[in-house]
Amino acid sequence: MRFLIVIFIALLAAQIVCGQTGDFYDRILEDLDCMYCAQIALDVESAEYRGRVTIDNGELYIFLNKTKGLDKKAYRGFVKKLLVNREKLRLDDAVFSDTKETIWVEKNSSIRFETVRPSKEVEDLAAKGKEEFIKRYFTKSGGFFVIKRGLEDWNPIIDKLFGWRIATYIDDETGLLSIDADRSPGLSD
Repeated sequence: MRFLIVIFIALLAAQIVCGQTGDFYDRILEDLDCMYCAQIALDVESAEYRGRVTIDNGELYIFLNKTKGLDKKAYRGFVKKLLVNREKLRLDDAVFSDTKETIWVEKNSSIRFETVRPSKEVEDLAAKGKEEFIKRYFTKSGGFFVIKRGLEDWNPIIDKLFGWRIATYIDDETGLLSIDADRSPGLSD
């Protein structure tokens, strides 16, 4: 009997966690017609690279629409499955930049995946919790948290926040990485 109760509790906990994860993915994948789309962090695989990347949600949709013929509904289902199951997106014919920081679908394409390089600083700060992490890298400006100037490699920051289910955006006016507090429930200021 105890064994069944333990199994039931474990299944219930897994369902709650997956439901919250699914809700986050549904929310960010829904927003496709935007100048201010969420940044997505996911695993990819190509002939030259295996690892994490970041990409604008709108750009990922254009890429998958062009290469796989996915409409918006199919896109959301396909990407959500990749994210929930931590599956790798295969990038055939991908072209690297000279610095190996950017992967283009075609040479000099507007659609580009940015590689996530490991960062000890980001990992060490993340160990101190979300609030310390956000306080170190962002300043509060109205209903937004905006990346502090002078920080250049945003990809490990985007990846860490995405893992915490906090959506980031590139502001269309300033070009700076931002967190919209209204779009990130539970985020304290």
